[in-house]
Amino acid sequence: MENSTIEFERKAYHEFLDWKAKLAGKIAYNSTDPSVGLELNLESSLFKCYFADTGLLVSQSMTGEKEIDGRVLRGILYDKLGINEGMFFENYVAQALVSAGHELLFHSKTNPKMEIDFLIRRGIKTCPIEAKSAACRRHASLDALIERCRGKLGDKYVVCTEDYHEEGGITYLPFYMAHCL
Repeated sequence: MENSTIEFERKAYHEFLDWKAKLAGKIAYNSTDPSVGLELNLESSLFKCYFADTGLLVSQSMTGEKEIDGRVLRGILYDKLGINEGMFFENYVAQALVSAGHELLFHSKTNPKMEIDFLIRRGIKTCPIEAKSAACRRHASLDALIERCRGKLGDKYVVCTEDYHEEGGITYLPFYMAHCL
């Protein structure tokens, strides 16, 4: 297959994904260099899809159930079901960032393995954001990025279930304030 054909098919595939995302959610692309020019360093083959409505995501993820009643939803809210709450939490943060006018970008590397959930720009600085539904004090990827990009990053955030506080140069923001970013 010729390179021009492959490039055309790749472009058509991503246009289709963008169209689908506008209907149901948003696509986040990987920025391979979070220190400058986030859009200049996009890896379009690595992306995440987020639902526009986190409540709809919760209900759609349980379509095999005959009936979803209040007990199931309370189980999710109070961490009693043992499901991947992190997925719902990250989707909620994505929804809040989009509503605040941000494009969804993230940073992922395989060697060493690391992933920063979201990147936003404030002026000329990149602000990394980690979404943590539990154990918000453990953020090895964020720590590694801070070390690697020393002095090149703006404010650093962990959106979590704890109260607002600052510690070690990182702002811990309660999830209900994510739309303020």
